[in-house]
Amino acid sequence: MRAETNAYFKEMTAGISAVYRTKWEKEILAAEAERLTRPAAMDILGARSAEPDEANVAQPRQVNTDAERWIELALSMEQWQ
Repeated sequence: MRAETNAYFKEMTAGISAVYRTKWEKEILAAEAERLTRPAAMDILGARSAEPDEANVAQPRQVNTDAERWIELALSMEQWQ
């Protein structure tokens, strides 16, 4: 089980810069140290909203083929039902 947890952690943190990972680990350690006297400290582990990175936002692409146009039409019809 520990190997699975370590593998999951490595996969989850692979795309995070060292600066953010260090900050994140410090916040977790501080929250764990306070959790018995101040349970709300564990809220640091909750999800946070993030501003989208403009470079990673998908851009709409041109539908070119007949098949793509039919699929686009079918999807739009599905949404309107």
